[in-house]
Amino acid sequence: VILDHYELDIAWEKCIRTRSNKILVIEDFLGRRHSADYVLGSSLKLKNESYFEEPAATAFLLGQEYIILDKDFSRERIGPLPALRNRMLLFFGSADLTGETEKVLRALKEHDDLTIDRISAVHVVLGVCNKAASRIERLLSALPSPRLSIQLGSLSAAIKEADLFFTAGGNAMVEGVALGKACIVISTAENQADLCKEFAALPYVL
Repeated sequence: VILDHYELDIAWEKCIRTRSNKILVIEDFLGRRHSADYVLGSSLKLKNESYFEEPAATAFLLGQEYIILDKDFSRERIGPLPALRNRMLLFFGSADLTGETEKVLRALKEHDDLTIDRISAVHVVLGVCNKAASRIERLLSALPSPRLSIQLGSLSAAIKEADLFFTAGGNAMVEGVALGKACIVISTAENQADLCKEFAALPYVL
């Protein structure tokens, strides 16, 4: 059984264990309780800062080498940074609860000299649940070659077209790095902090 669900924990796992030989849990958050044979996660702290019923019998698959990527991203080879053509992509999660998209767009709008001379296009991707979509659309319209996409099935094509990717410190950051894109990353949740620190050592991430 492979479990990737924030609302299911050790109680559900102990119940399903009677019907399963092995349980693999995919976990992003610290401090949760599990009864699993395998734990897969991006944070190296999961082993010491969460509760596991039988830690000695649990295999931990932690860190960036175990990050799950769609085939559209994993097939790409990371090479030298591309020659910048100044096409920007912004994606801070479907809901963007901390409003990072608006913050970046306002900053770009305030620096007219930068946007006119150095930015050729700005592409913003939002989810259908983003409550600030109308404000974001108005801010975006003042920037060069604006483009707004809602609820893309995959970020692969959008990231490939961009030269600079503004994003949060989750899966989208990993996808940007996998495609060899320069990324400006803002950590928007506690469970992103460790992965952001690890990726900050790469030449692609600021």
